[in-house]
Amino acid sequence: MNKLLALVSVTALGYLAGCGGVSELTKQGGARSETALFTGGSSTPDRIEELETARAVVAQVECSPRAGVAAENIAQARKSLDTASRLAKGSGKLDEIRYEAFVATRNADIANRKILALEAQYAIDEGTEERQQIQIRPCAREAESAKESAQRLEAARAFILPLRSILRTVRESIHAADSCPTQSESYQ
Repeated sequence: MNKLLALVSVTALGYLAGCGGVSELTKQGGARSETALFTGGSSTPDRIEELETARAVVAQVECSPRAGVAAENIAQARKSLDTASRLAKGSGKLDEIRYEAFVATRNADIANRKILALEAQYAIDEGTEERQQIQIRPCAREAESAKESAQRLEAARAFILPLRSILRTVRESIHAADSCPTQSESYQ
């Protein structure tokens, strides 16, 4: 009687799934029930969601350009995933397969978090460098202004020094003229 009720439930679920009236999670649960119903619950199903998830997550982390940061976690994830896959191909217990897939997924998640942490640190470092550059800009403007002032002062000195020399020559000429006898003095 229970098998007949389960068969009717699975058939109704299949009908509703075709109409779009059932969530993905419910479809997966129904598929598991259907597999258990027709196989007597003794063998592993063809598709184990946890194993499929682990395969996707581990592959994603392994392909990351910064995978070296979390190499140990990725290696552990790969080892657990290989064990889960081997158990699924053989006659492994469903709980063991799910456990190994879970361990693989957790290690892949840890590796992914390490990679994300490194990328965040790079972003922080880049932001810090940019902030320092922004802080340097006003100092650079002040330095440029001081340099321009120094150049103007140097130009003024270049103009004044020849004038001093001319002024000195004029003074010497005046002094020499004062020390020379005038015409009236030289006739006496």
